[in-house]
Amino acid sequence: MTPKTFSIDLRRDGGARLALSYRAADRAGIQRLACDIAASDLSRLVIFAETLDLQAILGGPIAAELDLEGLRLETEDSGTGIRLVRTQGYNTQTAQMELSTFGFEMAGITEACLARATEAKHGPVLTELLAECPMPETLSATLDPDRAEQAVHVVREMTLLILTEQAATKGSEIARKLRSKTRREDAFEEVRMTVDAVSSAFLAPAADDPSEVGLRRRG
Repeated sequence: MTPKTFSIDLRRDGGARLALSYRAADRAGIQRLACDIAASDLSRLVIFAETLDLQAILGGPIAAELDLEGLRLETEDSGTGIRLVRTQGYNTQTAQMELSTFGFEMAGITEACLARATEAKHGPVLTELLAECPMPETLSATLDPDRAEQAVHVVREMTLLILTEQAATKGSEIARKLRSKTRREDAFEEVRMTVDAVSSAFLAPAADDPSEVGLRRRG
C-alpha cells in the first residue's frame, strides 16, 4: 500500500493528529509536518473544509484561511492548493498540498464531527429545527435547484457545528432557548437566522464572518 502524504486521525480526547509529508525546496529528502489539533479547534477545521466545499458549489473563488494553535492554513492564489504553516517557538515549517487531497482526508473527520454534534446535549433539537428551516432566498434565487440543494445541505451542517459550540458555552442564550419547550419558536428563529447568515456570508460581499468561530474568507 502506498503511504499517504497527508493524514488526519481522530484522537480519544476528541482532537485529531494532522501529518503531512512533503519536499522542502531548501532541504534534501522528505520532510514531515505534524500537529495536534485540540478538540476545541477541530470543529473550526471542519468548518474551514466545509467553506471550501461550499465555495466550489457556488462556483466562486476558492479562498479561505484559518489560524489554529501553532498552525495556519490558507488557500493558494490558484485556488487548487492549500498552504500549511507550522510554528513551534522560533521554528517555522511551510508546506503545500492539493486541495483535493485535503478534502478527501477531511471527509471522514467532517462526518465524525457532525455525528458528535448530532449526539450532543442539544444536537437532536438542533437537527430537528434545521430540517424545518426553509432554503434561504440567497440560495434559491441565485442557484439552480440541484446546486441550491447541495449548498443548503452544507450550510445546515456548518450551522449545526456553529450552534452546537455556542450551546455548549455556559449561560448561552441559544442553550436556554433549546432547553425550553415554550421557547421553541424563539429557538427556531435563532437557527433560521444563522442559516440565512451563513448563506449570506458567501453570497453578499459585505457579510459577517460565516462561522462565528474565527474563520475568515479571503478575496
